[in-house]
Amino acid sequence: MALSIQSPIYLACFLLATVFNLNLGLAQNYSLDNLNRLVNESEEGKTYYTIKVAANTPGAIREAVGYQIKLCPPRFREYYDTIVIAPALNGNLDTSNYFIQTEILVLREPAMQWKAAEISKLCIPNTKTSTQGVCLLKTTYKYEIVHTRFYPYKNILDTQNTDFVIPAELKIVKRYELLEPTRISHHPLNEKVELKMGEKLIVITEGYYNPWSEATCPYGVFNDPDVRKIQQALIKEGYKLKETGDYDEPTKRMLTQFQLDHQLPDEGINTATLKRLGIEPEKLIQIVD
Repeated sequence: MALSIQSPIYLACFLLATVFNLNLGLAQNYSLDNLNRLVNESEEGKTYYTIKVAANTPGAIREAVGYQIKLCPPRFREYYDTIVIAPALNGNLDTSNYFIQTEILVLREPAMQWKAAEISKLCIPNTKTSTQGVCLLKTTYKYEIVHTRFYPYKNILDTQNTDFVIPAELKIVKRYELLEPTRISHHPLNEKVELKMGEKLIVITEGYYNPWSEATCPYGVFNDPDVRKIQQALIKEGYKLKETGDYDEPTKRMLTQFQLDHQLPDEGINTATLKRLGIEPEKLIQIVD
């Protein structure tokens, strides 16, 4: 049976499809608005995150279908430049009198770059796991120090009236010109995104999320190792303990006993204890290269 536009079934399907498409469009707009806010309000050297939250969390943003964001590094044009270390000289004259000039050649200006980051749970409120985020960093400028020679007497530079010319001494350097600044691009979840060198992809799945927020850490560097590392180290030291991955009561008791046995401060997980266990400090925010 063919359905006419007046059919109640047709109208119901049409309305449902319209509402679905409208909600999908709104969800995509929310994603873009959230991402645009991150890009427009971000500051150099700061790290930002978004994590899943309960639907009733104030300010929660619903991602109905999810999306992907691609972090693109700045793009440079490479070219070569010729630096005159010493000019051509009249070899019939004394060429030993000159001054040394030191010059810093800036080969590449510093540029901002979006980088992926692993953020410790200590930097994010109300979460028990580390999460992935993004960080806006300034790349260091590339430079080279060169020493050029300056000859104060003009006649020594006269290479027309001599039968002996000392050729100029040249240096070829590679320079970088910024063509495109760093950027973040938004892609549907089902789109196959091709990654070029230096690009990273972060996937945001369906669910409710907090707006992109700054990750604020209590310390610049802090010992926040996986509990399994502590348990493994204690077991290796001869303490009877199961490797559970949880900071449970048996782990706490064995850690305290280890501290007492080695005259260490019995203040839970601390720097001295971790050092004695051979566990290296870990940064709260790890930049992913």
